[in-house]
Amino acid sequence: MNKKKIIHCGYVFYETPFEILERDISEKFLDTYSKKKEKTLGELIRTKGACKAEAKKTVLELKEYSRFLDKEVTVFMRYLYNKGDRFYLELLNKHGCEKFCTFRLTDEQIYRQRGLYLYTLDGEIMYVGRCLDNFASRFNSNYGSILSINCYKGGRSTNTHINSLVNRYGDNIKIYLCILSDEKKIIEAEKLLLEDKDQRPDWNRRK
Repeated sequence: MNKKKIIHCGYVFYETPFEILERDISEKFLDTYSKKKEKTLGELIRTKGACKAEAKKTVLELKEYSRFLDKEVTVFMRYLYNKGDRFYLELLNKHGCEKFCTFRLTDEQIYRQRGLYLYTLDGEIMYVGRCLDNFASRFNSNYGSILSINCYKGGRSTNTHINSLVNRYGDNIKIYLCILSDEKKIIEAEKLLLEDKDQRPDWNRRK
């Protein structure tokens, strides 16, 4: 069976199948912050880009919050969430509270390949990106499986953004790949595809 293809700026992209394993996963930010090493609230707010200066000052000066400085950040976030204190939003990126899904590419033949990719919605190109490692890692591990750390400021907000859109639109979204092996060519191609800021796909502009 012939794969559907899109020719975009001279590059040929072929549709690749994917499946959604779970949908409408909420409050992902309440999971363990990081599987490698859990951060304390104090460590988090000292991390560059983790929160605005005003929010940091509030945590340090407000006794109700400062008592959590040596506690794991998720303990603090669960405390705020359970009591309805929306201050927890100060630590999340703009997509951190969305509902997410788990999805994966199903064609194992392209897992070790790399190159460019497109997301389309109802046939319209919505996002263009590059993959320098391999498609299995980029989609199945990153876009397709959101970690708590991705929901925070300084995390991978593009992952939370794209994943939440896949969750929202489901089968109306298609993924297309353009396989390229040379890293330099991949970087140059993405630059070309996104060169005109006014013509960038909608999700590239809003990420």
